[in-house]
Order: sequence, then structure tokens, then C-alpha cells
Amino acid sequence: MNRCSCLGLALLLVSSGAFAEAFSYQAYVEFQGRPLDGTRDLRFRVYATATAGTPLASALSFDDWGVQRGLVDVPLDFGPVFNGQPRWLELEIDGTPLSPRQRISATPVALLALSGGTPGSAGAPGATGPAGPAGNAGPAGSVGPVGATGAAGAVGPSGNTGPSGATGPAGAVGATGAAGSESPALLAGLPPAAAFGISTSPQPSGVGVRLAEVFEISLPSNGQLQVGALVLRRPLSGDQSWRNWQAQRSNNISVQMRIAIGNGLVQWRLDNGLAQGWELLIADDGLPVEQIRLRFAVGSISRSHDIATVSGPPSAARVRGFSSGQAPGAGYLARWQGVDQPTWRVLDDRARSFPVSINNGAPQPSGADSLTGLWLRVNGTAQSDLFNALQTAGNRSIRLSLTSAAATFVTVDSAQARVSALRLLPSDDGYWVEDYRVDAP
Repeated sequence: MNRCSCLGLALLLVSSGAFAEAFSYQAYVEFQGRPLDGTRDLRFRVYATATAGTPLASALSFDDWGVQRGLVDVPLDFGPVFNGQPRWLELEIDGTPLSPRQRISATPVALLALSGGTPGSAGAPGATGPAGPAGNAGPAGSVGPVGATGAAGAVGPSGNTGPSGATGPAGAVGATGAAGSESPALLAGLPPAAAFGISTSPQPSGVGVRLAEVFEISLPSNGQLQVGALVLRRPLSGDQSWRNWQAQRSNNISVQMRIAIGNGLVQWRLDNGLAQGWELLIADDGLPVEQIRLRFAVGSISRSHDIATVSGPPSAARVRGFSSGQAPGAGYLARWQGVDQPTWRVLDDRARSFPVSINNGAPQPSGADSLTGLWLRVNGTAQSDLFNALQTAGNRSIRLSLTSAAATFVTVDSAQARVSALRLLPSDDGYWVEDYRVDAP
């Protein structure tokens, strides 16, 4: 049977203006496992219950409405149906209602406040930002003066050791050292118009889902790709799906992470995931959030790219305490497979060394040279060249060059570079960045 399935809201419901009942609805819909396309007849109804019940307003119809790459985007206005109580939205496509209904939250409640309804309770405070590193310890208190030395008496026989004397008072506390500087934010370098969303199936996980920890794929010396855990985080609610996935050891979980810019879309898709762990964590404001830990096989992970313009570069997000001394306008450029990559950032240093032993008091080489790998950082809009190189484990060409007004210096030039690891890191602006390790002899 042909079916459409809504994999969950890709974006938040957004108010269309002050003192209005209208809002925009966006969703990602698949038909027979592929994104829905073409013109469709859409019907929307709003209910006070998750199942059954009578619509609270007349259905909204959108005949011959355009759907591209599975994205449904329509303006909705049901009138004054939002009174602070839960509401559920039902979507019907070409005469077929999709199930389950989707709960409407956040923005419609805000619209009620704008239209003069009874205000809802205040939301929880936002999370407190991370604290800067501790300052240096203050200097020790001054030592008290030494008493005058008495005259020496005659030496008598040694007596028994007496008990230890009482500890003297502590010196005064020194002044508090200056606070250390905070680490710079990790920014993906995407334009303000970029939209981000994480959705799951077979059950949607709602809004506010974020990548919680670094997700890593590595290629060890045995040549078999190893995949770490994907950890997602969301605000705690009455939804029990994540807890149930772990309790039932579900192994059919799919995750889609998307960045949309205009009509373009980049998507990571991970299928047939095993729910390994579930946990509650206390956030910086003292309130709980929940996390789900999922495990995937390397063959069930894919990355698709359909964005014409690549944004970037992302930030390096670190402070070394010294400058390169280069003149303004100098750049460090990566060339991959003969093509310059101005939106890639070279992240780590290169170092070559060998072990040393001491022979007859003198240092001597005692082994072969070792060379550290370098790391390249891109944001979510980058092409899939580096990910494809990790999957195929083949040789690629790479060239790194420092370019200034005075000269150009090549630091790395290798035709046998191999991508050996990937790390997906959550960025401080709500997206993610991708770090790739490249071993270039």
C-alpha cells in the first residue's frame, strides 16, 4: 500500500506577526521511503485531543500545493482556538490523514498572549553559559617574625620526644587573582537564513533536539571503520519515547540531521540504530534534560549534499596566546584533489620526531620518525569529498600553503593523503561542524 509518512517537524512553528492568529507550519514528509515531491491537495484540522474528537475549527484546504524535497511549508490560521490548553494538528495529503497528530506548542501559546487571552505560566530560565577557567591562586600570606634567640644552656642527656606543639595560626589570605579569559565560541560560519533540524523515526522526538556530544568515525590500523555513539539531547517533557526505546532495546531508530539554505539541503541520515542508553542530566540552571545514546553500523550512515553555495569557514575556537607575525591579508589555504578549498580551516599542527635514548651519557636516536596527522574543519554546507574519502579509504592529494603579499610557502604537499577519522561537534550557534583527520606522509 502506498503511504505518506511525516518523519517529524523539521523546524519550529513560527509566529507570522503580532496580534494575529496565523502561523507558519513546516514539516518533512516521505512517500514510500523517499522525500515527497510535486503538487498535492493538503487539508489541516486542529483538535483538542491526540486521537478522535471533533475539529475545533473549519479545515484549512490547500489544493495543488507545491511540495519540494519532502518539505511542506504553509501558512495556517484557525482563528481564536488557542486558549492555553493542548492542541493537536492533523495533516491530510491527497485525502489520506497522517497519524499520529502533531502536538502544537510554543508559538500558538505566545499568540494567545498577544490576542489578550489568559497568559500561560512563565517558561524556565535559559541555561547559564559555561564558566571561565579559575584564576591563578593568590600569593601566600606573609610569615610572622622570628622570636629572639635565647642563650644556649649546657647540653643535658637526651630526653623522650615530647608531643607536637600546636599549629600556629594561618597567614592572611592573599588577594584573588584575575579571572582567566573564556575560550572563544565555536561557530559554524553559516548565514543567518540557514535552518537546522534533527528528526527521528518511527516516533518523532519533537522540537529542541540537539547534538549533545562529539560523534566520531575512525579508521584504525586494521582498516575497519569504527563508529562511536550518537548522543542527542532535548528538553524534558511528557514524551516517554526515548526512555521506551532504551527499555525495549529498540534497533530500528532512524535519525536525520538537516541544514537548509533556500532550496538547498544537506542531510546526514543514520538508519537502524540501537538505543543503547537513556539518561537524565541536570543542566546549569538546576533543571533536568534527557539524552538518548544510539549506536549505528557504518553501512547505515549517509551524507547527501544539495546546496549550490558553500558557507564558511567555521571558527577555530581556541586561544594559543601568541600570533603568527604575518601581515594582514595572509591566508593558510588547503588544496584537495587539485581544487582550492577557501572555506576549509586547517585546525592542527604538524610535528615530526623520533625517540631518544641516552648512551654513555649522550642522547642518541633510538627509533624511526613519527609524523602527526593534521585536522581539517568544515561546516555542514561543505561538499562530501572528505566523508567519501573516509568511506573508501583511498589515497588523495592535498597541498597546504601560506600565502601573503610577500611570498607563498608550501607546508604540505602529498599525493598519498588518507582520511582516517571524522568528528561531528555541536557548535555554540546551534549547528554542527565536521572535523576530519588527514594522514599525509
